[in-house]
Parts: sequence; structure tokens; C-alpha cells
Amino acid sequence: MNRISGASSFAPQESCGQDAEALAAVLAQLPQGSTTAARAGDITSTSRSPSEWCWLAPYLVVVALLLTVANVVGGTHGMDVWTILIPYANRILAVAPAVIIGLLTSVTIYFMARGEKSPLKAMTDAVRLRFENLPMVAAVAVAVIAVPYAMGSYGLLKMAIHLVVPFYLDNTLATADRVLFLGHDPWRLTHALFGDPLSTAMIDRIYVLWVPLVMVGVLLASVAKPRLRAHFFLSFVLCWALVGVAGAYGLSSAGPCFADRLGTESAPWFAPLMVQLSTAHATHGVNAVFWQTVLWNSAVFGDYEFARGISAAPSMHNAVCMLYVLALRNSSAVWRVGAKLFAAIVWIGSVHLGWHYAVDGLIAWAMMVGIWAGVGAYLDRVGYRPGRSRGTPISSAASA
Repeated sequence: MNRISGASSFAPQESCGQDAEALAAVLAQLPQGSTTAARAGDITSTSRSPSEWCWLAPYLVVVALLLTVANVVGGTHGMDVWTILIPYANRILAVAPAVIIGLLTSVTIYFMARGEKSPLKAMTDAVRLRFENLPMVAAVAVAVIAVPYAMGSYGLLKMAIHLVVPFYLDNTLATADRVLFLGHDPWRLTHALFGDPLSTAMIDRIYVLWVPLVMVGVLLASVAKPRLRAHFFLSFVLCWALVGVAGAYGLSSAGPCFADRLGTESAPWFAPLMVQLSTAHATHGVNAVFWQTVLWNSAVFGDYEFARGISAAPSMHNAVCMLYVLALRNSSAVWRVGAKLFAAIVWIGSVHLGWHYAVDGLIAWAMMVGIWAGVGAYLDRVGYRPGRSRGTPISSAASA
């Protein structure tokens, strides 16, 4: 007698026959080739999603485009492209070990606080759950390694903005701020609330944290759930390309802190701001004031190296902060609130410290939301469904 799961061993023979016929009818309605999967016990899905290439391929295409455009633009304007790019990438990579050590230490403390007898094993098990197979590991490794070169290309292209498209939009952006804030300059509001030198210095320190947090974000994303990981990395690289390069060239502007040097009509609106920042810098050392001088001299004298370049709209600081908010929207309340709070402080700081017009951040947020939605729609379209990817399981490879 045929044995069918769920049938009683005491059932009459004809009942078994009827059950067998019913099962055969169900299997006949399945797509061709799925019968074997059903018999093998594959109850999750009989279909296979595209490989990691469905997100890694466009990711690498964007990185390659950034490198290509950087070479063309840099070469056209007499920049020694690779002499700039390689040290730029190396500077970013140099931060990685400190970030990794910090993350490992924090995670170890977390697992110890939970009472784990072996924090290292708990950490290894947690990471293994995020990687289903070796192609997934390889894809993430390639994506992480490519990040410094994407950012380096952006850095070089940022330094060339004023050479290709002279700053032209500052007055329009300054006027838009006044319209948005009912005839007032938004920096006056922030300085009314946080105008003392100590508060300004604290905002400045938080604003500077954005730089190392970029690598923290990349490394955390690399061990996120597969779908979120793919969504983050593809959105991340498109952010640098579309917001940081295409947007910055299209909306070429320098920012309030450079208005006087540029001689814009709106420069007098920001003169008191720069006086207040200089006062705070004299007593508490404001990084923004120091770097604004460095960036201006770099642009004037052609000193092209790491962390140079001038650009106001749209704001990359604010765009990346919005990416964190979107990526963490389904996380715990602590992560969600933390991301939103940091995004808010960075937006306020970008205005308070004279780097940006308020609308620069709003434009960046809108662009980032659009990028995130577009990438999500693309991943849905290609059918990227984590948990069903092809490839050799890590556990199998480890035991081989």
C-alpha cells in the first residue's frame, strides 16, 4: 500500500486510492518541473530568484560610470586622476579597521550583556544567518571593496564642479530659504535656539561624525538581511552618482559660507552668521570654520586632494542621513529614533554652520526617497527574493 503523509495506517484501501488520486490532481496543476521539488519537500517555493548579480551588476555599472566620468572630467581639467583617486580610496579604507574593531567590541558587549556564554559563537551564528551561500558572501565583499572607489570618484568630481559649471544658483537658493521661512533666514532661527559658542561647537562635533558613520553604515549594511542589504548598497551608490554628482552639477552652488567670497547678491544676509561662527571658533574650535577656509583655498589654488571640493545643493550629508532613516524604518524604536534624530541634527547643523541652505537638505531628502523607492521597485521587478537564491550553502562549503 502506498504511504501518503497524513493518511492513517488504518484507513481503508479505497480511501488511500482516493487520496492518491487527489494528490495526483494537485501535482498536475503545478508548473512543470515543480513535482520533483514538491516530492523533495521544498515547501517554501518552487521557483528560484535571480542571483546576486541582479543588484551587484547595476551597482558595479554605476561605480564604473563614476570612475569613467571622473577620468574624463579630471583629465580634461588637468587633474592627475589616479594620483588623486588612489590616495582618496586608501584614506577611506584606512578608517575601516578602526570601525570594524569598534563594531566588534560593541557587538561583543551586547552579547555578553545578554548572558551569552560564547559571544564570539553567538556573533558568528548571527552573521551566518545573513548569508545563505558563497555567492552572497562574494557579492557583499565586492560591493564593500568598491565603495572607496565610488566615493573617490565622487570626491574628484566634486572638486571639478566649479570648473565645469560655475556656481550660479546661490541667490536662488537663499531666496527660496526666505520664502520657506516666511521672510527670515533659517540660520537666524538655529542661532536663536543654539547660538552660544558651546552649542555651536557641539553641533559641529556631531556634524563631523557623519564621515566615520559612512563606513559604519556600509559595514552594518553588509551583515543586514539580504533584501535590505541589496536595497541599501544599490541606493547608496546611486546616491553618490545622482545626488552627489548629477544633482550637484545641475544645481551648481557653493553655500552661505562662501557667499561673500563669491560676491553674491545674498552675501550680506550671511555676514552676521560668519561673524558668529568665527567667534565660536575662537573659543571652542569649530571644524566648519577651519575647513571652509581649506576648501576655498583648494578651489582657488587647484590643491586637489582628499576631502576637498565645494558643493551646496543638493546636500550629500543630508541625503545619506535620509538613507539611514529609510534603511532602519523597520528596525527597533531605538534605531529608528536614533536615525531620525541624527538626520535632524545634521540638517540643522548644515544650516547653522553655514555649509548649506535649508532647501539643500530638503532637495536631498526628496531625491533619496525617490532613489530608495526606485531601487525597491527594481528589486521587486527582477524578483529578488532572499531565502531562495542559488549557490553553495555556507554550511556545505565549511564542511567540505
